[in-house]
Amino acid sequence: MDNRNNITIGVDLGDKFQIAVVFDGDSNELKIAKVINTKTGVSKFLKLWLYFNPNLFKSKPSSFSL
Repeated sequence: MDNRNNITIGVDLGDKFQIAVVFDGDSNELKIAKVINTKTGVSKFLKLWLYFNPNLFKSKPSSFSL
């Protein structure tokens, strides 16, 4: 099974910046990003991630939490 299809995005919230870490299904770090703490900054990060992973949400996720 390709564990890149089973990802988790962890976010460490800060006042000015957030650190976003993307993990695969085996808990390996795929990407670490410093994201400016604005709606535009977070949106840009997610859009870029989805651009490079277009099949990520083609099937219903098994779980989703905020």
